Amino acid sequence: MLCSSKNVLLIRTACRILWVSSEKKHDGVNKKEILLSFYIFNPCSDNSPGWPDTEKEALLRCYLRCLKNQLIPALKSCVDKYTEWWSFKIFSPLGLYTNGRLSTYFRPEELINLIISEAEKNHNFESGNSEIILTDENLRNSFNTDVIFVPELYALCLPHINILDDPIQIKQLRDKHSAADLWIETPYDILYLDSTAQFWLHPLFNTIIGKNVKMSYSWKELCNMFNVYLSAPNAHFTAINESMYAVNPSSIFANEIRFRYFHKCQIQTILKQLSKYLGKQSTILTLCPTLKQDDTDEQTAAFIENIMFANNPLLPHISNSVYI
Repeated sequence: MLCSSKNVLLIRTACRILWVSSEKKHDGVNKKEILLSFYIFNPCSDNSPGWPDTEKEALLRCYLRCLKNQLIPALKSCVDKYTEWWSFKIFSPLGLYTNGRLSTYFRPEELINLIISEAEKNHNFESGNSEIILTDENLRNSFNTDVIFVPELYALCLPHINILDDPIQIKQLRDKHSAADLWIETPYDILYLDSTAQFWLHPLFNTIIGKNVKMSYSWKELCNMFNVYLSAPNAHFTAINESMYAVNPSSIFANEIRFRYFHKCQIQTILKQLSKYLGKQSTILTLCPTLKQDDTDEQTAAFIENIMFANNPLLPHISNSVYI
C-alpha cells in the first residue's frame, strides 16, 4: 500500500524539499520568511509489488513521480541558479561598461551574458570563431587584453566584483527569484485520473449530448457520456464500423470539428480540446491523510498543489485585473 508507514515516510521526506513557512525575527521585526530545505529521498519504484491498482494508489503514484521527476529537480535548479550573487567594486571600469543595466546584486550569468550580447551587437566576435572576442576600447579598459576567450569570462570578471557572502541577503535574493522562476509542466495524468476533478464542456456539445443536465463532469463521466452518445443512432455522427465514426456534414458539430472521420481511440483527444478544467477537491493530503502531522505539512501540500495545477492551460482564462 502506498499509504503504508514506509511509503508515508518516503513521501513526507520528498515533500520536505518544498517551501516551508515559518515565523522568524530579524532586526527586531517579525517577518514571515519562506525557507527552502532539501532532503534526499528514494521512493519506491512505480512497479513496486503490493500496490493495489486503485484510483487513490494510482494518484499518489502520479504525485510521487511528479515530485521526483519534475518538482524536486526544478527546485534544485533554482537553488543552484540563485545561490551566487555579485556586486561591482567601486570605480570598476567593468561596472561603468554595464552602464546601470544590472541590479546592485546580480548573478555571474547575467554579467557574462551582457558582455556577450554587447560583443555580438558591436561585431566584436572573431569571424569563424564564436568563442573569441576581439575587444573594443571599452572592453580593453576593463580586461586589459586584446583578445578574450569566452569560457574565461567568469575568471576575467572576478577582479571587478565582490562576491556576496551575507547568508541572509543570499537567502532573500534566492527565495525571491526562485519563487518567480519556479515552473513545472502540469501533471495532466492526475487531472484526468482524479474523480473529484471537474471539467466544463463546450456549451454546444453539452446542450446536444449532455442535454444540459449538468454543467460540469468528471473526466470519466465526460468520456462515458460521449461514448454512449456515439453508440446510439443520432443526427450528428455516423458509425462507419465498430471503431470508426464520421461527423455528418449537415451537423452543427461540423462547424466545430474540422475533420470528417475519427477513430474511437481519438475520442479523449477530441474531448480535451472541447473542455476546460475547473478544479478538484482532492489533494495529496486528502489522498494520504497520514502525511499530515502539523500545519507545516498543510502549507507544503498547498504549495505542491499550486505549483502543479494553478497555472495550467486547461483552466478557463481569467483576467489578472477587474475593472468597471
